[in-house]
Parts: sequence; structure tokens; C-alpha cells
Amino acid sequence: MSEIRYTYIKTIFIKIKKKGIIWYLKIYYKKLLKVLIPKYEKLFIFEVDLKKFTRKSDQRKNVKIEIVKNIKEIKPFIERREDWYYHHAKSLFEKDNLCFVGKINDKIVSCLWTSFNEVYLPNIEYLLHVDKDTVPLIDAYTLPEYRNMGIYGMVWNSCINYFKEKPEYTKIYGFRVPSNIRNLEIDKHLKLKHQVRVSPIMKVTLLKIFGLRKHFIKHIK
Repeated sequence: MSEIRYTYIKTIFIKIKKKGIIWYLKIYYKKLLKVLIPKYEKLFIFEVDLKKFTRKSDQRKNVKIEIVKNIKEIKPFIERREDWYYHHAKSLFEKDNLCFVGKINDKIVSCLWTSFNEVYLPNIEYLLHVDKDTVPLIDAYTLPEYRNMGIYGMVWNSCINYFKEKPEYTKIYGFRVPSNIRNLEIDKHLKLKHQVRVSPIMKVTLLKIFGLRKHFIKHIK
């Protein structure tokens, strides 16, 4: 028996001795269910054509939109989120992504991240590669007490206006799950209606069963 295999078995034995066989069986039963139970997830991708986008000024005196350039600037905002988010945000900065934020009284209350060249979509476990002229916008979040105030829409519009001034970019990608895809055309906070075509251009579906994954990609005209 190899030393690695012996160490693994010894570790299992120690866990059983400490917490009991029932605890151990429950843990592995949950892991087994994750493998056996089918997972079926969908994600819609929509496109904003920067050439057709009408520049819009949507500023308020009490809301300031900025681009955050390092982890220290956004740390108080990050602390309101899950523990893992700090390392996630740090990795986004390391990849030279941009973080657009909405501030009220110098406090960050909303954010929207960019990605370049590729973006990982965790809910469908898919790495999407994009053309150099395309910018996927990811991981938008607004503090609960500041939602439904139009701040997120202001961050969105500022981000689009920023890339509209960059001739090397022509398209913005956004993402929606099926539960809120109906709001895409009528989302007043984004203020995109009647300015650009914002209906979905692509649907990515993940089918995961018995540990095997299969993605189905449908381009929508």
C-alpha cells in the first residue's frame, strides 16, 4: 500500500473516531447527492451595442460614480459581503479588471465589475471567451438598504459611457438568469429601453449529471 493511500485511510479513521460514523456517513452522503442529482441551469447573455447607445447623463448630487483601482478603496464595501469575496475581488484587480462604484457621502453602496477577454460564469460553470472589442460586465451588487433607488442604473450607464469613449470597444455583455429575464426590456433602472437592443443574443444551458457536464449554447436572433 502506498504511503499516500495509507495516510488517506488513516485520516478517515481519525475523523470517524473523533466525530462518529454517523457524522462521517452524512458528509459523504451529501457529497454523493451532489454527484447523482442532476443540475440544470440556464443563463441568458444580452448585448449593448456601444455604437448605437445614446449617451445619457444620469447623475444626482448625492451620488458619485467612480472607478476603484485597488482593494483598499473597496474594503469597507467588501466586508458587507461573504468571506470569500475579498479574495475574489483581489483576483479581479490582479487581472486588471475595472470596478465601477456608486458612492453616497463617500461610502460605496453599489458596484459593477468588468472583465476582459474571458469571464467565468459560476452558476453555469462556464468560461466564456469574448472578442477583444467586447466587455462583459459581471458581479453587480448593491447594498440591500440602497436598492430600488436607481443607483445601480447610474453605475451601469456610467460604465457604458466610459467604454463608448474607447474606440477599441464596440459591445458590452450583460447576463441574466431565467427568473429575471422578463425584466430585461423594461428595467427602468438601466434606462436602456428605446436606446439599444437589449434582448438576449445567447442562451447557455448546463446539464450536469453523474459528475459529467454538458453545455448547450443557443444563439438567439
